[in-house]
Amino acid sequence: MKIPSFKITGPILQLLSDIETQRQLLSAKQIPLHLSRAVEERSILKSALYSARIEGNTLREETLENNQADIQQREVFQLVDALRYARSMPQGSIITLDTLRHLHHLCMKDIHVEAGKMRTSQNAIFDTGGAVIYLPPPPLTMRSDMDQLVTYLRTPQEFPLIHALMAHLVFEKIHPFTDGNGRVGRLLILLVLQSYRVIWPYVIPLERTLERERSMYYHHLQSGMSEPASYLHYMLDTLRRECLLMHTEIEVTLTQNQDERLLTLSPRQREILTLLNEHMLLSTDQVCRRFMKVPVRTIRADISTLLKAEHITKVGTTRGAMYKSKGRM
Repeated sequence: MKIPSFKITGPILQLLSDIETQRQLLSAKQIPLHLSRAVEERSILKSALYSARIEGNTLREETLENNQADIQQREVFQLVDALRYARSMPQGSIITLDTLRHLHHLCMKDIHVEAGKMRTSQNAIFDTGGAVIYLPPPPLTMRSDMDQLVTYLRTPQEFPLIHALMAHLVFEKIHPFTDGNGRVGRLLILLVLQSYRVIWPYVIPLERTLERERSMYYHHLQSGMSEPASYLHYMLDTLRRECLLMHTEIEVTLTQNQDERLLTLSPRQREILTLLNEHMLLSTDQVCRRFMKVPVRTIRADISTLLKAEHITKVGTTRGAMYKSKGRM
């Protein structure tokens, strides 16, 4: 499958410039090492969650719990493992078919019987009504297409971001696996950027915007081979917006919260703390009512974490205990 030809337009060059400015600003931020690691972990978690949500997972940030018995939880945290693997690859690493198979295995193990294996039968992409909207190449042609894609991945381009985004587009069109192509294809963007020697300080969870604008994302994937400039403009603008959002989130956290320990809390723990800030006193049962889909033992563990970090205080005996935020004392 040939890489479509396209022209680098003025708007695309401006987006590349804007993103590079944001990358440098994020790299230059003076953040303590343990807080920087916490920001990176949260970004990886968001990237994994929203990538899974694009494919139909219904979990939200506040319902995440590393519970391998729950298939939706397992899907997200296996994506976390795959992201960490991709992130750990040395700068300048060569991407091979084995690299892509291993990523697929990390994402799909214990979820799909063909985890790590390329498809041997014809597949198709359907719309919400069940109609076929795209027929990927048959298995024999697909193998040749993947060889061409790997050659493209190994060939340095002028703009790493455009290289990564075009690789994502072509990978999705080839659709080399029976399932999990979207998840691996979005990981491929990170892999290509890692193959260059340009350091990104954090994983940018562009999947968050792609999930929110899923129909627009799918539209550009569907039309990308015939309108590559439009596809590139949309994807670059998505990345630009996510860079700005990450920049703002870090600034707000560091300047308004004035408590570095908040960065180490999970999204659900921060939401529990916000809930306690809004009320004078709450019991465990009252907190649990806000998180109906989360097991009581998990909420108790979150409250224990907040107590140990001295964000909240306990009032009363164990059986009739209430909790309040130290910010309301």
